[in-house]
Amino acid sequence: MVNVIIERTLWYEAQSGRAELPQGDLLKRTQPLVILGEAGMGKSYLLEWLATIPGYIRCTARQLINLHDPRTLLSDARILVIDALDEVGTQKEGDAVDLVLRQLCRVGSPQFVLSCRVADWRSATGVEAIREQYPTEPLELHLKPFDDGDAVTFLSALLGAETAKMVVEHFNARGLNGLLGNPQTLELISRVAGSGSLPGTRSELFDRAIEVLRVEHRDAKAYDQLARDIGFDAAGAAFAGLILTGSEAIVRTSAANASEGELQLAEISRLPEGGSIDAMLGTRLFKADGADRFSYVHRRVGEYLGARWLAKQADTQPKRRRLLSLFHSHGLVPASLRGIHAWLARDPALAKAVIAADPMGIIEYGDADNLTLEQGRSLIGALEILAAESPQFRNWGPHSLSGIAQPEHVDSIRRLITDPDTPFGLCILVLEAINGSKIAPELADDLRTIVLDSKAIFASRKAAGEALSELDDEEGWPNILRALHGYDDELSTRLAIELAGDIGYEGIDDRLIVDLVVSYALNDAHTVGVLSDLERHLPEPRIEGVLGRLAVVATTLGKRHERPGDYVLTDFAYHLIVRRVAAAGVDVETLWSWLEPFDASVGYHRESRQQL
Repeated sequence: MVNVIIERTLWYEAQSGRAELPQGDLLKRTQPLVILGEAGMGKSYLLEWLATIPGYIRCTARQLINLHDPRTLLSDARILVIDALDEVGTQKEGDAVDLVLRQLCRVGSPQFVLSCRVADWRSATGVEAIREQYPTEPLELHLKPFDDGDAVTFLSALLGAETAKMVVEHFNARGLNGLLGNPQTLELISRVAGSGSLPGTRSELFDRAIEVLRVEHRDAKAYDQLARDIGFDAAGAAFAGLILTGSEAIVRTSAANASEGELQLAEISRLPEGGSIDAMLGTRLFKADGADRFSYVHRRVGEYLGARWLAKQADTQPKRRRLLSLFHSHGLVPASLRGIHAWLARDPALAKAVIAADPMGIIEYGDADNLTLEQGRSLIGALEILAAESPQFRNWGPHSLSGIAQPEHVDSIRRLITDPDTPFGLCILVLEAINGSKIAPELADDLRTIVLDSKAIFASRKAAGEALSELDDEEGWPNILRALHGYDDELSTRLAIELAGDIGYEGIDDRLIVDLVVSYALNDAHTVGVLSDLERHLPEPRIEGVLGRLAVVATTLGKRHERPGDYVLTDFAYHLIVRRVAAAGVDVETLWSWLEPFDASVGYHRESRQQL
């Protein structure tokens, strides 16, 4: 694992609920500590850090057990840090804990910290054994996963800061941020990112992610690893069971002690291919939710593998009908089952029925980028029906459905984006699908018409412009932006400014940039932040020319304090002046020529003036 220091947080069950403990506070605890975590969560690295503290000494559980005289290990240390209890081979449950405690007893039962994979820790027997030998109750602590900031820090050491941010954003955009919490998984993901492009579709992403999560990274545990399909089938059976029953966790306790929302491990074992589930609990496909409680590492992973297992079981037409009836019996796919239902569409025999029942489910939870020609046609038709029945059918997050943007569907796509009767939500969805697709060049004229239609809804014009901006048409863009400026209305001007940021400022001359800024300011500028991208990202070599042109135009707009849009223009000017001064020296005469038209103005934001 990469050598990067990230302060860890642990959690434990307190009387008032779950409580958190910063890594540094481990040193304040006097009771026996048991540190639990999934494979690759960083238990060993945490214990190595503890061993650097005076008074602490580290060993593995196997080393301690095999020592003839454990007193030679303890020496002058007060606290024994015992790593990798799960790597001790024993005949029956609890033997490893007993062997460790026996050795601790021989040296006077010193304070200790013990680590174990949570899948291999039997809470009831382990805690009871410690309680019999120590006067204070042991504390079971669970390592918390990394958050996004931790993940970026970790990946930056492997890939560099920019690539690390891109990887985290890539996974977050696909709803897979939960996979980034495990340091070992992050290291494996970095290998994928470092060896080539990141997965382009959700199906590819999940296929590669589950393989990373399945593989055992320790040689000592590799002999227990199941064959790929056997392991995925066992995990899929468990995840399907959890999701379809609405259970919170699989538990490894007796039925008499089970609580509401818990699914017995024995029940999973009775399912087809479920007999191998016990061996899969130690993989990173599962996470611990307390001692002897397990669930999927991420809901989306559970849905993906659960659907894979369900589709495999439905291998005849009657079985498929029974399976689909679980989801369709009430005419609407239950909200809690939309994810696992969406992934059933990967099976060609189930795809058409799944798409028809919940087309937005395919887009939001499944993979609408990887569709056959027939599946793409089915999705377009199902979306039209849905939009007609429920015009507010979509949420307003980003969606990816490039699977419909196939050459054979161009006529249908063109009809949907140009017909004024197309529901607004559907039109936007289809425009988003065109962006970056192979059919975008064929639809360029239609996209340009939408952008230049001042009566069209702004969001439609913006989506069309974003799709058009991906095309290599540098010569045409100044004409489009100049035409939008000529409409002299707030929304057209705002659209031109935002699209200029999308295509890049290199091909837009200083005069047009200043004309757009002034037009925006004069049109009462109700929308906040429209100029922020231009302020931050206008290339430094261009700043001097834009400021010079702006200073000249400002003097033609009337007296200060009386000219329309004065505050907006002042803020814009000062922001660029600060950037230019910070980048390189400016002679006094030039600086004053930029400042003089705005010197008596205040603006909305005084930070730039104070910086200057």
